[in-house]
Amino acid sequence: MSNPPAFVNEESLTELFASLVWDAIPRKNGCKHPLVMREVDCNRGRADIVCAVSHDNNFDLHKASHLGIALSEFTKACILSWLNKSSLRTETYIQEMTGLGQKTIRKHLRGLIEAGLVDTNTSGLFRLAKSFALPNIEIWSFEVKLHDWKRAFYQALRYRGFSHRIIVVMPAENLKIPTKNINLFREMNIGLMSIDQHGKLEFIEKPLREKPSSKKHYLYALGQVISEFCRLYPDYRYKSKAHAVPQLKGLFSQDLFHIR
Repeated sequence: MSNPPAFVNEESLTELFASLVWDAIPRKNGCKHPLVMREVDCNRGRADIVCAVSHDNNFDLHKASHLGIALSEFTKACILSWLNKSSLRTETYIQEMTGLGQKTIRKHLRGLIEAGLVDTNTSGLFRLAKSFALPNIEIWSFEVKLHDWKRAFYQALRYRGFSHRIIVVMPAENLKIPTKNINLFREMNIGLMSIDQHGKLEFIEKPLREKPSSKKHYLYALGQVISEFCRLYPDYRYKSKAHAVPQLKGLFSQDLFHIR
């Protein structure tokens, strides 16, 4: 029997990996709602593959659709990243922290207030609404490359802003040099994974979970996750804690949807 043909390009490699990646993610954390996305741009580079893993079985993503819409706008995500529930913030403070203009801030604050995500008072001060809540979603970002491991590595470093775990993926036969540099991956907490022509995936180096380094970029990524979940699964019905939570396996669109 002849061997399967080699990967002809990175697109074919990425397509195969995207169809298999969920099974490669450890399930010991009790993940309930996997979501696999292609070409996710979070203003910190464009990750080839992003897996969004929910650890929150009691958060209704559909009821949070307004949150997804708001966070999918980078400017709104940026403003929200500087607000909290305990401290009132002035418009001047938001302007200084975000670098945004006054008109822009006022426009987006109005939208956030209308969405019920931000509260204001008669003095014109702002804070997160009491009902504001985020789902506990872990983001895994993957950079897929045929040959150039250094480029993959340095591109992957950019995803630290919005990702909890980052992994470089390469064909098994091209991992000789990257494996010799495994200490570099380990030092920067970047994972390394192999894929062969039969679709076998193997971790060479597993990354530890880390908090994303940029709150605004993580919120922006989270908005895309929530919005895409609602778009792909409009008939999904959340069940309260008193009911069994459905297992949604392999939430992966075969047409390899593109998120911008």
